[in-house]
Amino acid sequence: MKTRTAAVILGLCAVLAAFIWFVERDAMTTAERNARSDSAFASLRVDFVEEVSLSGQKGKVLLKKDRTGRWRIASPVALDADDVEVKALLSSLDFLLVERRVERAAAKTVGCDQPRLSGTALSGGKTVRFRIGKQAPDGLIYLCVDKNVFAVSGDFLEAVDRGVNDLRRRRLLDMDKDDVEAISLRVDGVDTVLTQNPRTGWTVNAGPDGAPLAADSAGVARLLAAVTQVEASRFVADGATDLSKWGLDEDAARVTLRRKGQTPVELRAGTDCGDGLVHATVVGSGTVVCAGGNFKETIRWQARRFIDRRPARFRPEEVTAIRISRGSRDLALTSDDNGLWHAGELTPEETDQGQVSALLESFCAATAVPVDGEAKACPAAAVLSFRLADGGERQITFCEDGDGLLARRDDEPLRLRADRTLLDGFVPFATVYRVKLLRRDGDVEQLDIGGVLSQSLVQNDGHWAIRAPVAAPASPPDVEKVVELVTATKVERFVPPSEAASFNPLFATVTATLARTRTAADGSADRTETVRIELQIGAPVDGENRYARVKGEDEVFTVGPAYWQRLMAPLADPASLQIAAEGMDRLELRRGGRTVKADLRDGVWESGDCALDSEAVKRLLIDLSTIRAISVRSFGDTVGPRVAILFLYSKRTDAPAVLEFGDAVPDVDGRAARRGDLDMTFVVPDRPAEELLQLCR
Repeated sequence: MKTRTAAVILGLCAVLAAFIWFVERDAMTTAERNARSDSAFASLRVDFVEEVSLSGQKGKVLLKKDRTGRWRIASPVALDADDVEVKALLSSLDFLLVERRVERAAAKTVGCDQPRLSGTALSGGKTVRFRIGKQAPDGLIYLCVDKNVFAVSGDFLEAVDRGVNDLRRRRLLDMDKDDVEAISLRVDGVDTVLTQNPRTGWTVNAGPDGAPLAADSAGVARLLAAVTQVEASRFVADGATDLSKWGLDEDAARVTLRRKGQTPVELRAGTDCGDGLVHATVVGSGTVVCAGGNFKETIRWQARRFIDRRPARFRPEEVTAIRISRGSRDLALTSDDNGLWHAGELTPEETDQGQVSALLESFCAATAVPVDGEAKACPAAAVLSFRLADGGERQITFCEDGDGLLARRDDEPLRLRADRTLLDGFVPFATVYRVKLLRRDGDVEQLDIGGVLSQSLVQNDGHWAIRAPVAAPASPPDVEKVVELVTATKVERFVPPSEAASFNPLFATVTATLARTRTAADGSADRTETVRIELQIGAPVDGENRYARVKGEDEVFTVGPAYWQRLMAPLADPASLQIAAEGMDRLELRRGGRTVKADLRDGVWESGDCALDSEAVKRLLIDLSTIRAISVRSFGDTVGPRVAILFLYSKRTDAPAVLEFGDAVPDVDGRAARRGDLDMTFVVPDRPAEELLQLCR
């Protein structure tokens, strides 16, 4: 075979293959047809349907799919079709099941020669014809599809008997709301104009003499959503020329949408249709519909309603720098390439990132009230300048206004009345933005507390003890809190210098002696140095907080009650009251002028002064050997009237142990108590004292 002949044969094969693919591409395979054997439209592939015609009780209609895949009504009028409705129609064909098959010869007797509805569906060049005949005795209806006759569900007739108004597109405007660049509203002869600036956003003509003001983007979005999504609940007229009968003439409420390079579109709202609907039309369409009344209320909004009430017309994440100007002072807050904030000369590590972020979030979310009339000049109380990521600048000027503030955005002819607290976080002192944890390294060896209550504590091999005014074991968790107060101070807030004078009067001091290890610059052996840090607690502020400062440093800050309240009581160990029950064989109970003595003989407690419950004494001794005070009330003896119990150890060298119980302490279900060898007063639970009082009654 010659090469040329082979090439011709191959070419013919390719053409034949292409022809077969083109013709058969929409055809159903045998397997697909078998899988749809129970379907009334078994040979129809609805995904490839290009044309549908219907002729029934609601008239004739022809649907065609255009090149873009969108459905249109081709006759009796040219209209856009509602894709959802067309898909529902096609689904009715696709999912219709055969309930019963009927002999073909019965086609005339079942009414297919005079059908209640007939239709066609064109797919892949093949047309499927169907007719709906009479109702069967069992409630089904007869359907003739091409040469086949079936009995199918009676609901099929209602599903496919669709007219033009059932299948036409119901949404009045075919546009994307994001393409709109200008909106005009006219209500009762008053015009409201909204214009979009690509850089600064939407404006509204709500200023003096119609001057543009910043518009609320959320309000504009609600308006656009309401207008662009208006749908017809029912169609009233097509080809209408006299719109006045529906209140849609020149006096009607209207909204005009303008898109770049396209003809403006005007939507009007007229009189009520009833059922909460109003007459509506798109000017030039000639179509009048009844639509949901909500959009009419929206397009009646006046210009003032669209004013943006936020002093900050930007999002927190857009801000890269803030300049705070108050009085003669300025402070710059700047964000670096990593998104970390610097307050003045403070590094990102020294700047409280959370505080700056929270400040921006709160400020950008704040709203204010527009003030009527033209903005007049007033002395600036503060100026906040914001640099944005797109290179833009925003400036907000604040003036004093009685108990509030007046805010002006850039050069807008409008002022907003804002709450005075809006400026509270913007202070032109870098220290205000410092990290709220002050750390000081070193091992604390001694604590000296002065002020309301004086006490001195020392650490020896990791154990803390009170050295003065009395010698006693210290409470490890309470001492640790005081150590933390000095070495890892949790600051509630730093105060500006103008507030620092409010520190006095001095309330308490805590001085920590720290041992620090230092390596010499030349790399020689480490050396230990001793440092004394004095934290001073001052006047109350912000509820239960108090001012604080470190002696010799400039910053004044506030601390919470969890810190300073621990300086008001002895830091003694609440277990200091415990007595050693082992080896104890004698006790004396002294109450008023009476003394009761008891001895332990053969494991039984006995007394010659009263009938004594030995088991009760044993339980009492167990309680007193494990007792923990609720709190330490004070140094010294403040027990008041008391019951004393003396514990003696005849076979040991231990000195007698003395416990004294006194006044009840309100609100804590306890009473005052002390040990004879510790000059301080504790508050203990009521139970041991009550058990003691029950002995020898």
